[in-house]
Amino acid sequence: MDDEDGDVIMPDAPPLEPGTIHTPPPAPQSAPTIIKVPIRRREKKMVLSFIPYDNPAVLSVVPWRWHRNLGGIFWFRYTDFRGWPALQPTANIPRIREYFGALDDNDERAGCDPLLLEARRWCCSVQGFCVLEPELRWLMTLIFDLVNFAVERQRTARNLAQHSCRDDGKSTGNSPEEDLDPEKVLWEGRYYLYFLIMAAKVLKREFKVEGLTIPSLPWFSI
Repeated sequence: MDDEDGDVIMPDAPPLEPGTIHTPPPAPQSAPTIIKVPIRRREKKMVLSFIPYDNPAVLSVVPWRWHRNLGGIFWFRYTDFRGWPALQPTANIPRIREYFGALDDNDERAGCDPLLLEARRWCCSVQGFCVLEPELRWLMTLIFDLVNFAVERQRTARNLAQHSCRDDGKSTGNSPEEDLDPEKVLWEGRYYLYFLIMAAKVLKREFKVEGLTIPSLPWFSI
């Protein structure tokens, strides 16, 4: 299924179970090749130095199940940056926009960076590709985690700034978070997001992933 941007999205049909394997006919004098789906493998060396190949979590982004109440939303299981089990939703672009609609509205009203919200929708839609290298699947979860962390940090900075204004600029000195500056936090989130988007471009080129569109974001506009 293709969305309006030409991205290939997982169709609304039960996906293959994580443990499903394909065993093609063995080549002469060679053992059968075991290929896990929907993740594909390739015979290449490490392509980005920051990818933790020694961490099994990189290969643990696996399909789980369809959302029980919302049609068209599928869940992927993964391990987040803290080492905790986590879920990432995926769907085509129109459906993922609808899914995040209320949350995006709340985040925008709270003054959160719209670039982060766009990146959240994008990485969730990319996760729905039926065939994707484990490095890219892991990178999409990393972007998802970054956005959620950065959005919460921006919410905190904005709330503290508003609280400080109500108190005539007086600080209690009780929390290090009182030093958070909303503008600094915004550019901090964009800095790390830019790094991850550039990494996605490298992996797209390295693995020649057809249909993967990298968003062109207005990095210097607010």
